[in-house]
Amino acid sequence: MGRRRRSNRRTTIPGRRRARVAADASAEHVVARWLREGDLAEATSGRIDDVDAPRFAPVVEPKQVEILDLFSAGRRVAFHASLSGRYSGGLPDADEHHGKPARLDITGIATVEGDAIADVKVVTDRLGTWSRLTGHTML
Repeated sequence: MGRRRRSNRRTTIPGRRRARVAADASAEHVVARWLREGDLAEATSGRIDDVDAPRFAPVVEPKQVEILDLFSAGRRVAFHASLSGRYSGGLPDADEHHGKPARLDITGIATVEGDAIADVKVVTDRLGTWSRLTGHTML
């Protein structure tokens, strides 16, 4: 019996193409402004890590936000940023570092409606923040 070879080619449906969606500078501006304000919980809908966005409690009180990458496809905006400030608590075995300088890296996708964030999906690097604070390796 002959062996079937797996193909790395994608199967496409004839006549169907994905439409390209142009960047939206105004949506990018809304997300950049939201990030620079540093209050991720200002988003009224969506998830940040494992909680609803409005209930998110950051582990860092952001005083400075560095947007590392930001781009859009229509009203959806992907981003990567670093929030720097003082550690505000919430990480295991790190209470003694409360108030010390800390950085929280975040990445996500926001959907913009009008001049507001309508929905977010954000993941934060709490483990990286914990590792930098405590000096312990992540794994």
